[in-house]
Amino acid sequence: MKILILSRPQINIDTFLNYLAENDLDWVRTDNAKGAEEIVEIAGRNCYFSFGSKQSSLPNKDFIKRLIKSQHTSVLEHVNWTFFISGVSRAFSHQLVRHRVGFSFSQLSQQFFDESDCDFVSPPQLENKPECKAIWEDTVKYCKKAYSMLQRSLEKSSDVNHLQKKIINNISRSVLPNATETKIVMTANARALRSFLEIRGNVLCDLEMRIFCSNLLEILQDESMTLFYDFSCLTQDDGTPRIVREKTQKDNSFIKL
Repeated sequence: MKILILSRPQINIDTFLNYLAENDLDWVRTDNAKGAEEIVEIAGRNCYFSFGSKQSSLPNKDFIKRLIKSQHTSVLEHVNWTFFISGVSRAFSHQLVRHRVGFSFSQLSQQFFDESDCDFVSPPQLENKPECKAIWEDTVKYCKKAYSMLQRSLEKSSDVNHLQKKIINNISRSVLPNATETKIVMTANARALRSFLEIRGNVLCDLEMRIFCSNLLEILQDESMTLFYDFSCLTQDDGTPRIVREKTQKDNSFIKL
């Protein structure tokens, strides 16, 4: 399993600072705040237009924490990351792409791509069960062989043009298992990612998903600990990861931001 960052939030700070100066306003910025965090802060402050004399003394980190605690998380939708995800199974991707709000996906197409040389992703729980792992390996090898046999047989009986090749791939892929490896480009905003981690990172029956969530959380907290400050990765008794989120009572105590 591999997760690569293809793009991350970037702020055009000079444009915004020039706008403030033209309106005789300033903004006390927090040192070392990242681009994603400054975009969220600007969006949050814009709701109250708390710049210049109206700005409170809250640094970026505390400002964003208050937004999250008050459930004012729509402002987190302004920052997006794009990831390239590989080494995951189709079983995993079937669950992943159910998350539609705030997400975009581009997945390897089995209609266009010949899977004759496909790889398979073994369920992590089988690593310590050699007999079961052997059954699994025999099964996926047979499925791969059946795929190639169908490809060859159908190509003999068809005039293989571009359309026919898609039809052949479409028929052949029907014998491939959920364990078939896939690749996905995923774009998601911070609010959607927080919801995804909270829901999927704690699904005890789906270890592949929990491993993905733990890897994703590590990347996101490196990108912005502030936006994901209330998430932690725990280790279960069996050594597997589980994501938990710190539950806080909704905070409506602040007005001036």
